Amino acid sequence: MIAGVALLSFALNIIRIGADPSGTFYSPFSRSWELALGAFLAYQTLHPAQVLTSIIERHKSLLSGLGLIMVVIGFVVINESRAFPGWWALLPAVGSALLIASGPHALVNRFVLSQKIFIWVGLISFPLYLWHWPLLSFARIIYSETPPFDVRVVLVVLSTVLAALTYYLLEKPIRQSSSKRPLIIALSILMLCICIAGVVVYKTKGVKSRHAGLLNADPASLDMGADRKRWANECGIPLEAKLILNSCYSPKDQKATHAVWGDSKGEAIFYGLAREAMNQKSPAWMMIGNAIPMTGDILRLQGRNAKKNQYVLDALLSNKDINFVLLVPAARSIFGLGEVYTRELMDASPHYETGLIGVSNAIQALEGAGKRVGFLIDHPGFPDPKSCISGGVTKSEFLNQFLFRKENPLCSMTYEQHVHTNERYRLWIKTLQEKHPSLIVYDPTGLVCDVANNHCGIAKDGQFLYSYGDHYSDYGNSMVAKDFLAKLPSLLKK
Repeated sequence: MIAGVALLSFALNIIRIGADPSGTFYSPFSRSWELALGAFLAYQTLHPAQVLTSIIERHKSLLSGLGLIMVVIGFVVINESRAFPGWWALLPAVGSALLIASGPHALVNRFVLSQKIFIWVGLISFPLYLWHWPLLSFARIIYSETPPFDVRVVLVVLSTVLAALTYYLLEKPIRQSSSKRPLIIALSILMLCICIAGVVVYKTKGVKSRHAGLLNADPASLDMGADRKRWANECGIPLEAKLILNSCYSPKDQKATHAVWGDSKGEAIFYGLAREAMNQKSPAWMMIGNAIPMTGDILRLQGRNAKKNQYVLDALLSNKDINFVLLVPAARSIFGLGEVYTRELMDASPHYETGLIGVSNAIQALEGAGKRVGFLIDHPGFPDPKSCISGGVTKSEFLNQFLFRKENPLCSMTYEQHVHTNERYRLWIKTLQEKHPSLIVYDPTGLVCDVANNHCGIAKDGQFLYSYGDHYSDYGNSMVAKDFLAKLPSLLKK
């Protein structure tokens, strides 16, 4: 049973990490395989399998050394650019399991982990984990970005002190108490109340009155895909394809003649195109993705990514009703960057040529089937609008002297900054146009940036342009869609 849970959970982790890294990181379903490793070790201790016991006893020092190496490698190589947990989580999880399984007499455990300082850290490790998270998270909120190094050091030290107090004044007395049952019942009821409160806040999409007045625009305009249920979960692909393609939408009562092929930014603009096309009684749109519109034998299209894109291409080529395909890859997807990137990161990306070849292959295949192809130029990259709150975090003026949320410098930029950062991306698009003269390229920058006043921000006319980080909000996607749909008939005649 433990092995089954671990395998299912790990499989879910691998399947979901590409499409939903945040959800995969936080979901207990995709992380329980790590707990299952611990459960397996406990089961092995209580009901030892002779074969495993013999192997561990014979190679305990080797296993402990291998475990330490895996943990150290994980500490060095795992960073924000890695798809974590994914396969990378095997390094710390399996490494820790090997260290525990090898027992107290293994080489590393006997001479390193048995030292008093490591034993003490182990005793306070769980309260340390519980304390460091809210302290560092709250600091992130106050600074509106990663707090300075010295602040992080102070908070880690403070977390250690609070963890030690928690262990000695709370955890240890509870463990040693002669009347555990009432304590367990009280703590369980308290945990249930916290759980219910969390569910209520989640279902109501947060406490909407909190900080709403501090937002840069109307909080009601933060939605993306609020009318998602208007579209059918259908885009001409088989059932097995729907399991790996997260975005598959088409009109419920008419055939689509236009399609969006893109990643999560493609889905964001689709809602605006489909909504405004329906309002204007224009040709209907469908969405097929979530995949970077690339094809061909290139390094970035291996395994699951190759299968995703092949499903999309096959569906579009075989659909005789579709006569126009809009390609919508995020600039960061093409160049393998994070949501907020710099000119230096863009220039250093090794994916310029492979991205060009992959997208060019897709255009060639679609045009070869008699379909017109368009390309949507990406908008400026910003953090989630909810990260753009500034000002006091309480209703007390006295407390706000100390608890004041700084303005996030990433929440606005000059138009010149945007152009400078994306110069290589613009060159990439120009090269793509030269390879495919009939490609329709649409640039919405003039709509989302105030070019005349040299400003790009997250809001316009009191409404948020973006939602969920660097994705168009429903206000933003409708605004861009109206302009694009008005120009598309004349663009198609060229």
